Amino acid sequence: MKPHYLFLTLLAAPAMAYEPKALTDPTVQAILKTYNDSDRALVTSPTAFTLPAARDWPCTVSDEVKYATAGLYFMIPAQKKDIDKALRKALRQIGLGAAPNETYSNIVVIPLAGQCKDGQLDGDVDVFVSYDSERVFENAFQTGEKIIHSKSVTRSTTVQRMQRRFVDGELQTQQRMFFKMTATTDNQYDDAAMQEMEAKNKKLIGQSTPTIMTLYTSENGTSVSIMETEEAQISAGLFGVNKSMKSSLTTSFTLPLDEHHKLMEMYKDGALIGVNRLKDHTAHGESLVYMDNYLKKIGQRIDQAHGMEDTREITINGKDLLEKRTCWQNGQIAKIDPCPAD
Repeated sequence: MKPHYLFLTLLAAPAMAYEPKALTDPTVQAILKTYNDSDRALVTSPTAFTLPAARDWPCTVSDEVKYATAGLYFMIPAQKKDIDKALRKALRQIGLGAAPNETYSNIVVIPLAGQCKDGQLDGDVDVFVSYDSERVFENAFQTGEKIIHSKSVTRSTTVQRMQRRFVDGELQTQQRMFFKMTATTDNQYDDAAMQEMEAKNKKLIGQSTPTIMTLYTSENGTSVSIMETEEAQISAGLFGVNKSMKSSLTTSFTLPLDEHHKLMEMYKDGALIGVNRLKDHTAHGESLVYMDNYLKKIGQRIDQAHGMEDTREITINGKDLLEKRTCWQNGQIAKIDPCPAD
């Protein structure tokens, strides 16, 4: 992947309808400096995700503590129950039914560094983690008068380095995670035309490339994720379809506003693409989505496009964009203007 060392300067954007807040936050700036100065070189090095030799923990550690340190909360029964419940709720909110069936295998957790005090983990701990997963999602949708059934199977291999901190045996909030995932998805349809189209698209896009992500969570609850991917760019050429790969950088910042409220900002290649507000981990307040103004390119007005009632056209640095606003109240879309965020 090509380096993104211009990350700090690329993020600076002119004033828009929403004034970005994460970019001037001292905790965020310190994290971005760490990423640019040292962590990006570490996460992209050839040996960053190499399986190390097996090692013993510095003291006796329960499976629950081991999996929590490794970030494998799906291996802790009580945590998995909460995760599954939240997933089912999220799917219901967007109109989907059953949650996907997900299984895990080949789980490896190896301590790389750490120490104990009075028989408990204490101080900084560095852990290597790897596992495979398979997610199966079945769905049915209507096209015209026909109902089509689909089955999507995603298989992935995840390797990560987790750096956590313990104080008197208690796992703390702050963490640093280096993450690499390679995934393949196979979509099957009981409709011949759609299956043929799926096969053509899969052949055109080709093999997937790994996703590399670095995640930071600070002591005050601020979190930053930095994700690098190689995306396929498809365009029409003189002698057929052209395909090229483009390095892409997606970042997300979560800022705690108070005990109950958080603000999230998302960027892609330095441009703001989304703003979300949360109350007790649930969407609450006005959210914003910024996207390319595809309507202008096809000569269509906003009032002619379905679902664009709360969207307006803006221009930033000569680029035509759409700004879509949605009001959320305790996880539900509400038609309120102005949108409360208390």
